[in-house]
Amino acid sequence: MNEGTAVVVGAIIGALSSFASTFLANLHNDKIRRNQWQRQSWRDTYTAFTASIERAVERNSIKGSLADSPPDVSGARAKVSEMRSHFYDANRIKTTIVLEGPDDVAAASRELIKNLDSWIIAIETWVDNVSSGMGDGSPPQVVQDTFGELDRCSTKFMRAAQGALK
Repeated sequence: MNEGTAVVVGAIIGALSSFASTFLANLHNDKIRRNQWQRQSWRDTYTAFTASIERAVERNSIKGSLADSPPDVSGARAKVSEMRSHFYDANRIKTTIVLEGPDDVAAASRELIKNLDSWIIAIETWVDNVSSGMGDGSPPQVVQDTFGELDRCSTKFMRAAQGALK
C-alpha cells in the first residue's frame, strides 16, 4: 500500500471512529433524557392519583352531618357524591398507571382504588341506614375497618411509587 492510500484509509477510519463515538454518545444522552421524561411523567401521574384519593378522603366530614339532631342526611349525601366524583377521577388516572406500569405500582393502584370504593360503599350504607332510622350518627365498625385497609393500601402504593421513581 502506498503512502497516499494509507493516509486516505487512516482518514476514513478516523472519521468513522469519530462518527461512531458521537453517535453512541448521542444515543446514550437520548436514553438519559427519555428516562428522565418517563420518571417525570410517572411522578406527575402518581401525584395526580394521590391528590384525587386525598380529595375523596378529605370529604369525609359526614360524621358531623349525621351526628346533628336531626341528622343532615342530604348534606351527608352531597359529601358522599363529592367523594364519588373524586373516586372517579382517581380511577381514571389509575388506568394510565396500569397501562404504563411498572407492574408493582399498577397492582398497588388497583388495590387502592378497590379499597377506596369499599370505603365509600360502607359510608353510603351508613348514610342510608341513618336515613331510614336504622342507625345513629356514629360510624359503624365497617367504616372504620375499611378506612384502616384504605390507609394500608395508600402506604403500599406510595412505597411502590417511590421505588419506581428511583
